[in-house]
Amino acid sequence: MILLSLVLALAGLSVSTLPAAAAEGDVAGATLEWGVKASFRSYLVGPIAHGHWTASGVTDSTPFGWSGGSGAAPGGSGAVAYAGSLQFQGHQGYGVAAEEYALDLTFSDVTVRVTSATTAELVLDARSRVLADPTTFVELNDAVIATLDLAGGTDASTSGVIAWNGVPAVLTADGATAFGGFYPAGTALDPVSFSWPVETAPEPEPVVPTISVSETTDLESGDVVTVTGTGFGPNETGGPLGTRPPLAGKFSGVYVTFGTFLDVWKPSESAPSSARKTALGATKWVVDADDVATIGGAAAGAIAIDEDGSFSVEIAVTDNFAGALADGNYGIYTYPGSGATYAPFETFTPISFATETTPTAPPVDPVTTPAPGSLGWGIKASFREYVTGPIANGSISVSSGAGVAGGGYWFPQSSAGVTATTVDIAYRGAVTFTGHSGALNLRIADPGVRITSATAAVLSVATGSGRVDFATLNLGAATATTDASGARTYTSTPATLTSAGAASFDGFYAAGTALDPVTFTIGSANVASGRTSTTSAASAATHTPDATPPATEGIDSEQSDFTEGEEGTFTAAGFLPGESGILAVIYSEPTVLATNVTADADGAVTWRGNLPTGLTGEHTFTFQGSVDRGIVLDIAAADVVGCTVEGAELTWGFKESFRAYIDGSIANGEWATADGATYETPAFGWANGTGGYDAETEDADLAFTGSVRFTGHGGVLDTTIANPRVVIEGNRAVLLLDVTGTTQDGAPVSSVGVEFAELDLDAAERAGGGDLIAFTSIPAVLTDAGAAAFGTYPAGEALDPLDLSITVDPACGEAASTTTSLETSVDSENASAVSSWPWIVGALVVLLIAAAIVILTRRARRV
Repeated sequence: MILLSLVLALAGLSVSTLPAAAAEGDVAGATLEWGVKASFRSYLVGPIAHGHWTASGVTDSTPFGWSGGSGAAPGGSGAVAYAGSLQFQGHQGYGVAAEEYALDLTFSDVTVRVTSATTAELVLDARSRVLADPTTFVELNDAVIATLDLAGGTDASTSGVIAWNGVPAVLTADGATAFGGFYPAGTALDPVSFSWPVETAPEPEPVVPTISVSETTDLESGDVVTVTGTGFGPNETGGPLGTRPPLAGKFSGVYVTFGTFLDVWKPSESAPSSARKTALGATKWVVDADDVATIGGAAAGAIAIDEDGSFSVEIAVTDNFAGALADGNYGIYTYPGSGATYAPFETFTPISFATETTPTAPPVDPVTTPAPGSLGWGIKASFREYVTGPIANGSISVSSGAGVAGGGYWFPQSSAGVTATTVDIAYRGAVTFTGHSGALNLRIADPGVRITSATAAVLSVATGSGRVDFATLNLGAATATTDASGARTYTSTPATLTSAGAASFDGFYAAGTALDPVTFTIGSANVASGRTSTTSAASAATHTPDATPPATEGIDSEQSDFTEGEEGTFTAAGFLPGESGILAVIYSEPTVLATNVTADADGAVTWRGNLPTGLTGEHTFTFQGSVDRGIVLDIAAADVVGCTVEGAELTWGFKESFRAYIDGSIANGEWATADGATYETPAFGWANGTGGYDAETEDADLAFTGSVRFTGHGGVLDTTIANPRVVIEGNRAVLLLDVTGTTQDGAPVSSVGVEFAELDLDAAERAGGGDLIAFTSIPAVLTDAGAAAFGTYPAGEALDPLDLSITVDPACGEAASTTTSLETSVDSENASAVSSWPWIVGALVVLLIAAAIVILTRRARRV
């Protein structure tokens, strides 16, 4: 992991450029495992090809293994070469001499080349027969035959070893040539695993951060001291890394501050933020030069650190500042910024004053509030997930004017007040968390922000035990802006749980725990009210749709006439600026068409998509978010498709990785077919389909009966897909399903006729003629509505391809028979069995698929 974080653009390094003597980054004794392609191996040794493979310098067991690889990987990238060869031979005597093989493919001198932190290439020499002419060989040298997706594999690297397991491999155009045209470019190959032991430089002596202060005794209030630091650069891992905005995941830098801290104050010792009180304007944040602007520049106390980890800052000290701890120690302190924890950056240099006085609070400038204010806060993401997860099995509801927006909760401002020392802003609304059959019941209501200085504030809330100071807010780490009306907004303000807040959680979290960041606007009273919503049983949606249409007005459409399955465009206004998680739902029975419609900067939303096929008559389309909007539609039925089919069959594996997950040790589940659906490894089947087919337009509407029930996780997952329907209209084809039960996360679902997947007929293989129209390997992609109904995968996820056959009256199918591209290879009885590879691949395609399925050992892959 450490080495791979240093991967740079050294992709072009070849073995010939390596120095003779070992140097940092040299690789020796490298290993490689790769099975080439499991289905290809099964086909080779199966009853069709009757072939074999020969390994030379490579282990013969699968996946094949290479050892003794060498090369260089300076900085983590580079190239490593492996000696040895693999030869695959089959179809002896087909179109060639009796002792030769029509399938003859040799791979040798394999090289793995890492090109970036997430990508690599498989390079080798290849010699293979050409499909069009089995008597001709094609030879490739140093050909990139596959691209490797490191991001899709498992990083198993350690100090001194670069290692990746299960890296997905995809065939390139040269790779397709290397296979003699047996597979097209883009075909998935077996995953690749490799291990590179590398020469590493000796560990440098650790750098100890140190601080010196120009003056430390007999100081007068208002004196300026110079603080010099050395050794505060990133450590060997690039850290410490920030855990919250604005430097989350980046070098955190270091806070250099003056204040009064308790004896136990260090974040590495889990001391709460209340143990550290700093004077107004006395904190500097030393960060990478590139991040100075990110945290607000010099005005926000940003200081650029030198490349060697040193810095020098000036800080004014005073013995009279608001919030000074009576039992604290005056001093110059340093510790990591942005919520990071790193003990070497924690230093304390004590200082003393000639005369000490009792601290008093400085005045705070009044804040004007002309525009409506609001507060957005998610409380804590992990707590929300716990409450709605399978353990607590609870729910979250908002009330009293609060709303759901942007993955969190929204509270309108109710008032604001200014005193000589503070600014108090009050917001209204409540969020209630319940779970564990009522044992968990936490209500957080009416949040208030009390600003005590330019960099600090307190977030208070009302709970069942009264109002408490729930969290401290670090305004200095927020992004502060003021609009033309004078309303001031603090964005992504870090929030830290206080001891009183921890008590409100009944000890679920300790004081000092980071909460979700808070964004709040100080403005005038806000009369807007959020929608009341509930999230339960780990629902992936921000909120669930209402049982009945919550509104029938407020949506505009570009069209006035609607037809089932037809695309429509709907727009509405009045939502929060930038609000996300807005639902698009159509009624009578609520069907979610989209779960994350997002408003623009003016609060306007637009959804463009297809109305559900099979939905006709009067229905209501709605947007549901912080407000509700609707429109009543009169949806006409689509024209009846062509002639009545005599039968149809559908074969579909749903999703191979999902079946493996269900059948694996995590879900420990199973599936069952019913009502006419069947399962024969590796696919489900639906027969006796009914409907219509138009030979002239090739449109179709086919319905099947039968269900598949997936169960797992001890019953938490219990989802049934049933009654598939395939609709082909013009250039668009969709698969509709009934989806009922509970999702993988335990959320209830009951959706009928969901447009579950988009089908790409243009990318499918077509066969048949006369009374049979057949499509094989139809690519299928999950739709927004399918993702909302199934709850496990996002929209756009690739599902297993489908096979579809339609039997029609010969007169109805006559037009289609003229378009088939494989008719002669299917029906011809006189095709030569040994003339060429295309005949082997085409005429035996059905046997090939059947044999490969029987022989192939299915391996479970991650969902």
